[in-house]
Amino acid sequence: MHAGIGANETGPGGYSRRAVRRKLLKRKLRRQLTANKWKQEKKRRTSTTSTTTMATTTSATAITNARTRTFSAGVGITCALNQEGFPQCFGNPVTIGEVPQVKLSEVACLDFCCGVKQLDSRPICWGGQTTPSSALNIPAVAVKGISVRIFQACALNEDDEAFCWGLEENEQLEIPPIKLTEIAAFDADVGVGGDNENFACGIQQSDGLPSCWGSSGSTSSRTDTTAIETPLSAISSTGVGTCGMRQSDGTVVCWGEPQIQDWGIPAELPFKQISIGIGLCGIQAVDDKVACFGVLPFLGLPESEEGFTEISLGFFHACGRTLSGVLECWGVGLNGETSVPPELNA
Repeated sequence: MHAGIGANETGPGGYSRRAVRRKLLKRKLRRQLTANKWKQEKKRRTSTTSTTTMATTTSATAITNARTRTFSAGVGITCALNQEGFPQCFGNPVTIGEVPQVKLSEVACLDFCCGVKQLDSRPICWGGQTTPSSALNIPAVAVKGISVRIFQACALNEDDEAFCWGLEENEQLEIPPIKLTEIAAFDADVGVGGDNENFACGIQQSDGLPSCWGSSGSTSSRTDTTAIETPLSAISSTGVGTCGMRQSDGTVVCWGEPQIQDWGIPAELPFKQISIGIGLCGIQAVDDKVACFGVLPFLGLPESEEGFTEISLGFFHACGRTLSGVLECWGVGLNGETSVPPELNA
């Protein structure tokens, strides 16, 4: 047992261990922010396609967002499925917890992770700090299209109807038995301006229009879809609201708290896929490149010059799969959540 100092004891230089740790974290974050800033500036200078051209291109065909997600960026963690389907997670070890050694068909993460087992299509969850997976009431039914948030997870059952599970004391969503093509859920209390009401949104199979539901049937700007009159092909939610891709041309429409309209997403910019967290990132239909709006400056853009087929935006980092199949993560990686293990790209 080696000698050391306690969290509040004074060490070299008169600083406590806790203060030293804070200084080191701030220094590491500052270095990373500076590096990301220069990478983003280099990309801007060398780009041959103007933002104006991208924003006015509407002829590209939108591609429906796939239900099956082979990787997911959460809060300080990333999980991805290897070629055999086993999950591999990297980032904050406390949040990751004990990763199950079982083959999965999809994975979704935020503060904890859930996946769909290949064997019986039942959900399995692991990790978590705010909501430990051991405290979840995980259903023993076949599911698909899992959406994981802070206090709950939602999915579609075999009849394409949505349901959610989570902590017993957490207010559950009252979702009507309608058939959906996709569901996206979020805990509003972790978003800016949240009112402690959970909500979920889905795309109706009957007409492609979105529907949203709150805790105990409550309504808010995040669940009001009356202004959305066009069918959607994909949907993604965060604490301040939801964004969807129009079936007709892949352009984005958002609803919810006022700040979601301040992200500055070009009205005529078509996407192939979108993902929202603190802001929105998507794969542009015109060139398969990643574009982000409303995100914090330190997120930056991926280093790869090639296009992407899939993207997942966490809170402080994002991950995407390139056209050649390489998984790349970028942004703040203080816990290693942006350092993709080489074996995942072997």
